[in-house]
Amino acid sequence: MEALEATVTQEERAFAVAVAPATGAESTSEIGLERAAPTAAEALTGTSTPDTSATSTPGEARRQSLYEEVQRLQRLGSSHRAISRELDQPLRTIQRFAQAPDFTARKHRTRPPGQLAPHRSYLKERLQQGCRNAAQLWRELQEQGFTGSYSAVYAWIAERHPRTPEGALDPQRQGPVPTPRAVTWWLVRSPERLTTEQASFLEQLQERCPEIAHARELVQDFFAIARKREGDRLEDRVTRALDTGAAPLRSFALGLRRDWEAVVAGLTVAWSNGPVEGHVDHLKLIKRQMYGRANFALLRGRVLSPG
Repeated sequence: MEALEATVTQEERAFAVAVAPATGAESTSEIGLERAAPTAAEALTGTSTPDTSATSTPGEARRQSLYEEVQRLQRLGSSHRAISRELDQPLRTIQRFAQAPDFTARKHRTRPPGQLAPHRSYLKERLQQGCRNAAQLWRELQEQGFTGSYSAVYAWIAERHPRTPEGALDPQRQGPVPTPRAVTWWLVRSPERLTTEQASFLEQLQERCPEIAHARELVQDFFAIARKREGDRLEDRVTRALDTGAAPLRSFALGLRRDWEAVVAGLTVAWSNGPVEGHVDHLKLIKRQMYGRANFALLRGRVLSPG
């Protein structure tokens, strides 16, 4: 479950789109996100576009105003500690501004090119041809050697082609966005126990995120093996998870490999150490109840009594 939840969390950006009701064939085949913040897309694609939004300007203005005030109070003879108390700012900040000969704006951090960098020209060409289906483009890039996630392609396209007004998400019609943990439980639940809204959400999500669809198939196979005690089928599923699964699933599969014989035995034979663990827990409970209140003879009597 933890591996599946981690995989779902990686694709959380697609939840809002999956919640929105379908508005026709175009809405299910093409990307249609509202304009996302550039920093969120850059975090997935690794682009180095500088942030020119207006939100960074007031911050620099406040820093410059603070710098000028520190310089003014210092010229009046105030100590650094007195300035720190008066302006309610950390002492180290006051000392740094007081010692600086001029105000220096913060430098924007540049990000590395990212995995999509070698494929951007191809993506731009496909977009000019009219293809905006992120899943299709992601599969095409994989054939060219791309090893990144679907989310990187999805965010790159969404940043450059936000949904048009005719197909934009309507906040009045959009339901609440579920949490990754809730979505994880929906994925492992049988389809008969899902509500209509949950089934529709999962259908939209898996269409936009093939990694989640593949992870769901693998996890449900693992559950079936555990319920039916078909340990002989485990080898094939673990190999599939290592070859084609998301990073959390690959980590889970490697963990099974480290204790392979015990895992296969637990999924094959009817015997387990459950009764032993139950007796151990019972002994610990009695010990904690009697701690500091009786000697070993009474404790032994309670453990070995017929009752």
